[in-house]
Amino acid sequence: MAQGLNRDEPASAAEETASVVLVAEVLGRTRRVHMTLSGEDHDWAVIACQRKVPFTVTGMLGFERRARG
Repeated sequence: MAQGLNRDEPASAAEETASVVLVAEVLGRTRRVHMTLSGEDHDWAVIACQRKVPFTVTGMLGFERRARG
């Protein structure tokens, strides 16, 4: 389920991108997963967010620590 959807400045006039925060089950635990979507993936995320319905994403999951400062 999308927890947040923020529109980014488009790299080109034809393609929009969005930073998405998903609530996802990862190895049996609920996690917030941050990702960037563009093109058709972006369009589906917008529709899912508007309708408040779950959607599926696939790919390699990486872990980045937050910088403390």
